[in-house]
Amino acid sequence: MRLEFIDNVKENEVLGKSILTYDGKILLRSGNLLTFSYIEKLKDLGVDYIYIEDDRLYDIDLEDEKLTKLKQNTIKSISNIVKNISSNRRLEVREDIREVENLVEYILENKDVNTSLYDIKTYDNYTYVHCLDTGIMATFLAMSLKISKEKVKELAIGAILHDVGKVKVPHKIISKNGRLTDAEFDEIKKHPLYGREILEKNLVALK
Repeated sequence: MRLEFIDNVKENEVLGKSILTYDGKILLRSGNLLTFSYIEKLKDLGVDYIYIEDDRLYDIDLEDEKLTKLKQNTIKSISNIVKNISSNRRLEVREDIREVENLVEYILENKDVNTSLYDIKTYDNYTYVHCLDTGIMATFLAMSLKISKEKVKELAIGAILHDVGKVKVPHKIISKNGRLTDAEFDEIKKHPLYGREILEKNLVALK
């Protein structure tokens, strides 16, 4: 399997890695033959690159089904966390955090899991998949530092929630196409502070 820029993908090549929506559902499943219409639709969705099956390359293997399912559940959980944490629904947040922990524990137990860390981003799922990627990379980094399992979990969850403060930034700024004004850029730069405020209010739910 190889990582390929979408502009270089040719018709009748085979998708090597499933593309997920913002809530963890499969938008296009791995193994699908990529027609011209599929390729153009992926471009319309803002996809920059995809994984292509390639028997000549063995450095990136297909994910096992359990890891794929855990990633789907985690993306769905991230979406739920963003909704629930800003509404102070602490019980729901705790339940979704457990799903995130399941992914981290799987990686800790299977240190040789697939190393193709990056999942495919669309306009629809960008924030959630970005948070997933960040959390997985943080997990591997923490493992390399040989810190305790509990500390690895804390770091991974923190990495996954690093953008939660964006819920307090006006949607018109987050979704704006084109260059931000100075005032808009100043506002979006505040999202780490907003995130800290949100998490401090919900700290009990995360313990």
